[in-house]
Amino acid sequence: MATAQKTSLALILLTGVIATHMLFVRTTRDTVRPLPAVIPAAVVRASDLGLHTMTASFLWLAVIQRLVPIGFDHLDAYIGQINDLDPKFSYPYAFGVLLLGGQENLNAAARIGMRGIAEADTDWRIPYYLAMNYHTTEDRSHAVYYFSLAARTPGAPENVRTVAANYGSRKTHRAQTEEIWSTLLDTSRDEVVRKQAEDILTHLKILDLLDQAASVYKKKFGSFPAKAEDLISGNILIRLPADPFNFHFVFDKDGNAAAVRP
Repeated sequence: MATAQKTSLALILLTGVIATHMLFVRTTRDTVRPLPAVIPAAVVRASDLGLHTMTASFLWLAVIQRLVPIGFDHLDAYIGQINDLDPKFSYPYAFGVLLLGGQENLNAAARIGMRGIAEADTDWRIPYYLAMNYHTTEDRSHAVYYFSLAARTPGAPENVRTVAANYGSRKTHRAQTEEIWSTLLDTSRDEVVRKQAEDILTHLKILDLLDQAASVYKKKFGSFPAKAEDLISGNILIRLPADPFNFHFVFDKDGNAAAVRP
């Protein structure tokens, strides 16, 4: 097919995607419909006239707009479809590693990340996000490896290299986590990623606050509180801060705050 014809077809496809999205927004303003079934990449390849990269980009835009309001249960499958179409498209790999790792689907996140490192265009975010997941599970050997890999990746920001160089030197696991997520917040311009980083950092600051309040509680009553609500009944805090993940908080025997699901 001539270049001019391909360009015209691409413009037609783009117009169709835009029109479809506008119709979707108009018809689903108050409700969110489920995502359609994942079409095998081979079927899409057979019908996209060789425009695999463009089709993958269009699919990614459509999927991410739908997934954000309804959750990420199908993210693994859609990333597989999109990266089968365009294995070098790095952002779906990075996004999947971050979001699936955050949902405690670490096996899927690791699988996506390792494929991205092997096949995608160079992107420091993929190994960095993998390292974050391993840090969360306190798998320090894998975290060190992937932070180091991220730092050596062309285009990695200076503060990513700083995190890699200093990893393991912070006094506590929580302090190290704060540094890792602060670096992500400073380096990302993606709205979803920044929101994730902001929520994590808010959650960690709440834990820091509760630790400090527990120390005050012990000085006043001679023992640490059992749960966060004890800080209110003991007149240490006026109210409990709202956790972005809706966790409840308890304390161990040493007064360290821990988050638990309600």
